[in-house]
Amino acid sequence: MAKSKLSISKQLGQVAKVSSKKSDKPVLDSMKSLVDSTVEMKKELEDLKNQYDQTEAQLLGEAYKVYDSVRDSAYASSILCEGSKSNGCMVIFQDKFSNLPIEMEDELRKLDPEYDEHFVESRKLSVKRTGKEIPDETIEKLMKALGKEFSEIFDVKQEIGTKSGLAEKFNELPKEVQERLSQAKGSVRLVTADGKVI
Repeated sequence: MAKSKLSISKQLGQVAKVSSKKSDKPVLDSMKSLVDSTVEMKKELEDLKNQYDQTEAQLLGEAYKVYDSVRDSAYASSILCEGSKSNGCMVIFQDKFSNLPIEMEDELRKLDPEYDEHFVESRKLSVKRTGKEIPDETIEKLMKALGKEFSEIFDVKQEIGTKSGLAEKFNELPKEVQERLSQAKGSVRLVTADGKVI
């Protein structure tokens, strides 16, 4: 036996009240308990997320102290955090720092005699009409070829980034340079009963 097809308006009529006013939205009124449960869970989830963010920030702060204290002697990007009722977790710090404004180049060169070993300049170029990025080598060629016209066609964002391995050498940097760098936030991974990090 073929199933009868209902029109959209008839289907809506089975689960929703539709107001005669065009500005009103259809109303689902037959699932109030489900709606209440969903709203309650969403609020609880948001509260838990806020609590987790605060707890994670505290753990990352404590793990960073250990990470920073061993950086000179035995560099490790991961810190094992033991739990009393759980298998614990692993906090992992990336070898990544926030980029600095290109205007800080002269200041950093004065502060860090090994500037070229620690830092690299980067340019991000987008064509004003398309927003697509173009490789650095191409940017330099275009700048030379177009001269003053270049800035009329392109938007360029110049920054100073750090070279790979700087996290391990961080304590070798002058204190003034360390104070200007902001390392990427660590990540928390769970440890399973058999010691795997997930």
